[in-house]
Amino acid sequence: MKIVADTNILFSILIKPLGKTNELFNSLSIKNTIYIAERTLAELLTHHTKILRLTSLLEKEILSIKKALIDSTQIILSKDLPATAIASAYELVKDIDVDDTAFVATTIYLSAILWSSDKPLKKGLFEKGFYNIHDSVDIQTLL
Repeated sequence: MKIVADTNILFSILIKPLGKTNELFNSLSIKNTIYIAERTLAELLTHHTKILRLTSLLEKEILSIKKALIDSTQIILSKDLPATAIASAYELVKDIDVDDTAFVATTIYLSAILWSSDKPLKKGLFEKGFYNIHDSVDIQTLL
């Protein structure tokens, strides 16, 4: 199974590395390929200070976990996404959150499942007939 993890999944792991999201990530990565959009890298960098503030870990521990997460995923570069996937994704998210275009476009491009804890995104996409988005509870039932 191909799984696109959006940024909030990685944030959750970085903030609480001994939590259930990390357990699920590790379990999924054994038999599945987990992808991230290039945008995730930028967001991890942008929100580094916030992550440090929300966790009890030291910066070097966060950097180590971040490296391990990135090393265990396949990064899909924005330039590799077909224009049709980007256009389709934009149409789906334009009235939900355009910042999610890269995650949805990556999911469409790979014919994958989008793993996200973003409830408004999931609700909005479901209303538009896009059902390839799942939260952690849904992902566990798919295993």
